[in-house]
Amino acid sequence: MKRKSLAQSTTCRKRRWTYEWRSLCISITKSRLFTWFVIFTICLNALLMGLETDDHFANRGGVKLFCIFSIFFVMVYTIEFAMKFVVNPSGYWRNKYNIFDFVVLLLAHAHCIGEWICQYQTSHRSLMTLKVLRGLQTLTTLRMVSFRRALQVLIGALMDAIVKWVVGIVLLLSLMMLLFATIGYYVFGYEDADPTGNWSSLANAMLTLFCFVTVMSVVFRTFCFK
Repeated sequence: MKRKSLAQSTTCRKRRWTYEWRSLCISITKSRLFTWFVIFTICLNALLMGLETDDHFANRGGVKLFCIFSIFFVMVYTIEFAMKFVVNPSGYWRNKYNIFDFVVLLLAHAHCIGEWICQYQTSHRSLMTLKVLRGLQTLTTLRMVSFRRALQVLIGALMDAIVKWVVGIVLLLSLMMLLFATIGYYVFGYEDADPTGNWSSLANAMLTLFCFVTVMSVVFRTFCFK
């Protein structure tokens, strides 16, 4: 009986501790102060990512500052994820914005690990991997969407428009360009009529039409007129 009562009391203590911890996480994550703190952290992270591209600022001792703030940002995002996951473990993964936040968090951890590895191994592959991870850190700024309902509605409407209309328009335009590129190849694709070689092959014809459609004069002069 004593063992049974002791086990029951231990179980009750664990449940009570879990309930209190979950209640604390709910009160923190639902507070406006916590929300604005995370938003401020995201904005500060975006600002420092912009300053990190300035070599003059980095040469004046900004590298250590970036490292310190990078660790701070990862800690904040990790604590935020842990508390939100404790509040709703099963429902957390049902929100696509939470999944995006988790992917960004994994990239942030990978970036920190990459910086630590580059301190001891400065190979070309490790440096290139670190540059890629550092570039992907810009996705952190998009985490702002998960905190603003208006941005979520805007992103949703934009994605619906892309799926319903933009993809179809791009497909139709590509087919039209393929049609006229084929015609241009057979009409102008010989040396006397095409000294520049813009219509000498189907690929060059597609590139020529693409330059005309997008009004990319620099690309047109660089690649089309060789």
